[in-house]
Amino acid sequence: MCLMCGLRHSYGGAMMTHALKKATIATAFVALTGSALGTGAAGAAEPTSTGPLGSSSAQLNKLSSTILGHKDGNQEGNKGDEQGSGLIEKYEEVEGLKDLLPADEAQKAIEGTFTAKKNDAVSIAFDKDGTLSFNDGCNQGTGTYHFDKTNALVIENLAETRMACEEPVMADAQDFKSILDIKPAVFPVDDSTYALGAQGIVMQFVKSEGK
Repeated sequence: MCLMCGLRHSYGGAMMTHALKKATIATAFVALTGSALGTGAAGAAEPTSTGPLGSSSAQLNKLSSTILGHKDGNQEGNKGDEQGSGLIEKYEEVEGLKDLLPADEAQKAIEGTFTAKKNDAVSIAFDKDGTLSFNDGCNQGTGTYHFDKTNALVIENLAETRMACEEPVMADAQDFKSILDIKPAVFPVDDSTYALGAQGIVMQFVKSEGK
């Protein structure tokens, strides 16, 4: 009888020990799973602002501001200092703008030195031999020119210095180069002022006296 009691006692203890091991393992698994899920949920709820999406959004906002002509919500167009002098104008904005000159008249009209009406740091000089020199307010350069059959001024073979300047200066320089690049026609404005332009836009130049 005592032998049977001992066996039962031993068997019961082994079963209890096995059950405790299972409970301990199950508890640990639940705790580990809950911790992992909690960490995952917290990570999903707090996305970082340094990822590609955040960076792209900032770049998109900056690009939009540039395209729309304003910065930091300022919608004043090209009136900011970094926008330059507003050298380029629309046809209808130039008072006294006349019809374009035919090539032979335009050739005679542009011989000499001209400065931009809105920025006298920007200048261009046309020589009789078909060469030109210019100063865009930041860099100086040379090139050649001729008129084609459509009365357009074709400017080629440009060579220039490569200095960097402040943003307003570079903006005027870019406007100046843009006008030269579109094969402009020559429009008289008054006795000493001519506009170079095409496609609805022009830049006014004043002829220097005695040049």
